[in-house]
Amino acid sequence: MKNKLVLFIIFVLVLTSIHIYADAIEAIVLLPDGNPAPYATVTVGEDALQADGNGKVTLDVGADVKTVTVKWLDLTAELPVSENLKFRNKVLYGPPYSKDDFLITGPDIWEIKDTEIVTTADSESSIFYEDAFENTILRAKYTLDDAAQWYYIRFFIRLYDAGFNGYSLNFPGIGDAYYARYDGNWDQHVGMTFFRFRSKVKTEYEFVMFAKDENITVYHRETANKYTKVLDINDSSPDAYYDGGFAIMNSFLSCKITELGLFAY
Repeated sequence: MKNKLVLFIIFVLVLTSIHIYADAIEAIVLLPDGNPAPYATVTVGEDALQADGNGKVTLDVGADVKTVTVKWLDLTAELPVSENLKFRNKVLYGPPYSKDDFLITGPDIWEIKDTEIVTTADSESSIFYEDAFENTILRAKYTLDDAAQWYYIRFFIRLYDAGFNGYSLNFPGIGDAYYARYDGNWDQHVGMTFFRFRSKVKTEYEFVMFAKDENITVYHRETANKYTKVLDINDSSPDAYYDGGFAIMNSFLSCKITELGLFAY
């Protein structure tokens, strides 16, 4: 009986210790611009926990745990335990958006608000953000409102002039999305790679484009689903691009773009 009593006391002390020194924290993983990081992984000791599609995760941490490891796609950071686990990468561009931020080439078919960019299907036109960024992460959500073959919304990085220059993600109204490096015109391209993904109208998608040195990696998803890696390519050719601005080209599609952000990688 005495042994049972001792075991019971030890059990109660252990439970009390856990209650005192372990806390459940409702945390959210945030990207550098403050948007949630969907399906991020938070590692506490040997336990890896996955956030939901809104970046939310419940952490059970002891009083002696001061930091956790946070990973979102190719981005990793060691962060202090907090309700807001925010990546510290510098935001190079993000909301509020303004037409004054961009050079527009072609007809002005762009409606640029604080938190979204809407473009109509009337023509082909680009908005170009000029700067000399090197290693970057370009991310955006987009929704196509109409569909037509050979018409695209295109996102470019590492270019110095608006137009068909730099590395581009090309999302058509009808047909397979693809990546290419353009060298001055639509028919001058290198490394064209198709994603085997076809957009649906009035459906929200997200892409994340990591560009570090000669490597370019792209993730894509319908925002109701998890990410798929659709590209992992190296361009170490003599004509490779290593820095520059970014641009969005609309080729005759109606499209809404939100959460457009450029971060330092």
